[in-house]
Formats: sequence, structure tokens, C-alpha cells
Amino acid sequence: MSERLWSYSELKYIKVNEMNYGSEELADLVNVKFHSGEKARTPHDIDKIKSGKTIFTRKRERR
Repeated sequence: MSERLWSYSELKYIKVNEMNYGSEELADLVNVKFHSGEKARTPHDIDKIKSGKTIFTRKRERR
């Protein structure tokens, strides 16, 4: 399966809820809410988003 791009809404949902749910449960919630229950996101995908840079965690560069 080809990798799907992350939507702004998905990233925001993960960042808001990452402290309330584990990766497996959060993956299930994202799949139901944004992908009609299709197994588009895995716990591994959620972990990558939690630990990586996103639009919510990057630092702004000063000019």
C-alpha cells in the first residue's frame, strides 16, 4: 500500500490527544475518524508523528 499524506486535521488530532491515549488506541481513533475505519494508520505511524517534527512542533526561524 502506498503511504498516505497526513492531513492537517489528523496531525492536530494526534497532537491534542497524544497524552490521553496510547499509540495503538490513537491509531484506531484516527482510522475511524478520518479514514472510515480503514486501517490507514498504524501505531508505528503514530509513534513517528509523536517523535518527529510537524507543523505543530517545529521552531520558527528568525530572519
